[in-house]
Amino acid sequence: SSSSSSSFDEKIASGLESLRQGRKLARAAEDESAKPAVSLENLMSAEECFANAANDFVVAVEVEPSAVSAKGNLGNALLARGVALRALRDATAERVFGSSSKKGAFGGLSEEDVRFYGETAEDALVDAGKYFRAVAVEDRTAAAAADEKEQQASTSSSSSVAVIVALIAWGRALSQRGALVRDDAEVFNLYDSEEEEDESVITSNLADASKLFLAAAEKHRAAIEKCASAEEEQGDAKKTSAAKTLIQSRRIEAYCRWGEALESAAECEFALGSGKERELWTAASGAYGESERLGEESGAATAGVERCEAKLGEDFE
Repeated sequence: SSSSSSSFDEKIASGLESLRQGRKLARAAEDESAKPAVSLENLMSAEECFANAANDFVVAVEVEPSAVSAKGNLGNALLARGVALRALRDATAERVFGSSSKKGAFGGLSEEDVRFYGETAEDALVDAGKYFRAVAVEDRTAAAAADEKEQQASTSSSSSVAVIVALIAWGRALSQRGALVRDDAEVFNLYDSEEEEDESVITSNLADASKLFLAAAEKHRAAIEKCASAEEEQGDAKKTSAAKTLIQSRRIEAYCRWGEALESAAECEFALGSGKERELWTAASGAYGESERLGEESGAATAGVERCEAKLGEDFE
């Protein structure tokens, strides 16, 4: 009905507005020059904006369950919220467990707050993954069902790009979860347990984190494969050059994020002493190198190659 389509459009519009507002606040929170108190306040406000955006997109998904814009944006809002909550967890941990100089900055924060932020971040990131998966996987089944009919051709570019974007975002959500698990043992310093237990908890956390980073790497690899098949679907039509440029920029991002996920897994495996780290650093260097070769502009890929090559240059005796 027209009323439901207008409420759908309204929810998407207000959700996007909250998402933009949240991103602005999150960037302000990252500003090095800001006072810690101001940064924390901005982070809390950003998290609230992302939660509001997610609520709007949840309604949009209920109104139009098959709409990619609703599912994809809900994933984006949950991912952004998870990232903000993880940052809040780290900032709070610094004040609760950190040096006494920082402790005074915020009264009333406790270990419970640290745990709450960590658990809420995990929930948001798991949910984000579910929605990215819905865009990436359900789209494939829908495309297969349509059996490459003529009308597929005109819409394939947008749906392929949506799948690529969803796979990369899904990988990011998995990497954020990996980082949460990895940092958990460190954050709590396992201050209240016996030495042996300490080791086993840290070991199982690192092993779980490594699995999440490798799962993330898998999504980025899938995104790269999808870039190739999306380009084949494009054919040589001149009018699709904009889509080609878009696909190429996603490929550059996916290679760089693939490198990041593999490098993070390598660090976990090195700490575990598993012997798998060299292979992972080599693969990470290759992924970063490809991103760099394709023209990654921020310098992240180049720095990644240098870090991995430095690790591989060290003697592991």
